[in-house]
Amino acid sequence: MTAEPDLLPLPEWQGDFMTESEFREEAQAYARACVSSATEALRAEVAPYAYMQDCDLAWVLVPAEPTDEMVEAAWDSDAADYVGEHKRIHSLGLAWSAMLAAAPQPGKEVSRG
Repeated sequence: MTAEPDLLPLPEWQGDFMTESEFREEAQAYARACVSSATEALRAEVAPYAYMQDCDLAWVLVPAEPTDEMVEAAWDSDAADYVGEHKRIHSLGLAWSAMLAAAPQPGKEVSRG
């Protein structure tokens, strides 16, 4: 976590020395400076993860526990073969690809086993 940014001084009303519009301008400048400071702090916070956007790996969001459809897709894929009387998965890569293809998409109903 980064250190707290220095707080900017609040603009103060200088009754006899500034007009209301001058105070508004100063307050708006203060607000812009605050937003700029917060943006810089956020950029510094996420900078260590910027490399991920250039990564060759594809990332997808999947459920913590596979859905019934995902498990069924793995067993029905080319990743599974019978060895004697038992069906076994011989290729985790193929099984994973089948499961990802069957993973729920946003807005779709999900069944749980």
